Amino acid sequence: MTANSWLMQWFTAKTATRGGLIRRKKTAVLKHSSLAELKKEVKAREWHLWETADQYVIFCHSGVFKTIC
Repeated sequence: MTANSWLMQWFTAKTATRGGLIRRKKTAVLKHSSLAELKKEVKAREWHLWETADQYVIFCHSGVFKTIC
C-alpha cells in the first residue's frame, strides 16, 4: 500500500466524510506516510490538524475553532 492510498483510506472513512474527528498515532503516520504528506492532504481539504501526545488528530471540517479551556 502506498503512502497516498493509506491516507486516502483514512480520509474517506465515514467519520471523516461526515465531518468528525479522526486520529492516528504519530508512529503509524511516519511508518506509512509522512507528516509533510499528511499536512498537504489536510490543507487541501481545509481541515484542521492537531498534535497531542503520541497522536495526530484531524478535525474533518473547515469550521472555526474556539478553545474553551
